[in-house]
Amino acid sequence: MNCEKHPHEVPLCSCSMKKGKHPVHVPNFIEVTEKLRSKSLKITQQRQSVLNVLQDKHIPLSIKEIHSKMDVESDLATVYRTMHILEEAGLVRRCDFEDGVARFELACSCGNLHHQHLVCKQCGIVIDITTELLEQISKNLEIQTGYTNIISKLEFFGICPQCQRR
Repeated sequence: MNCEKHPHEVPLCSCSMKKGKHPVHVPNFIEVTEKLRSKSLKITQQRQSVLNVLQDKHIPLSIKEIHSKMDVESDLATVYRTMHILEEAGLVRRCDFEDGVARFELACSCGNLHHQHLVCKQCGIVIDITTELLEQISKNLEIQTGYTNIISKLEFFGICPQCQRR
């Protein structure tokens, strides 16, 4: 995943762009602070640490995985609460790979992921995929229904080439 970082400016989410593909945009500190303040929340060390872990890894992580990679002292219950708060604020998105484990990854500034996941049913490896077809479906839904900011949640499952060879 390529992430564009703009440390001193708040970039526009490219989902509002008329041309070009959506670059994966990791919310910067200003955006994070604004989103949390809009919900009357502060940016705590634990919240910042969770966001740093997700920004560094670029893959969906479970709460236990996030907790083990944090650079500040925190108990697991705090990480659960933090993930709930960040999800409600639109900073992270929950991913369901049908294995009973919730995973999270950073959302774009608009709250969407702009990609789907292809998950191996045997080894669990996850890759990000994008398809213009899903983007077109969202645009058509906006035109047909008048809805805006449509967010899709769709996961694909299969068997990766390595597991096929086993």
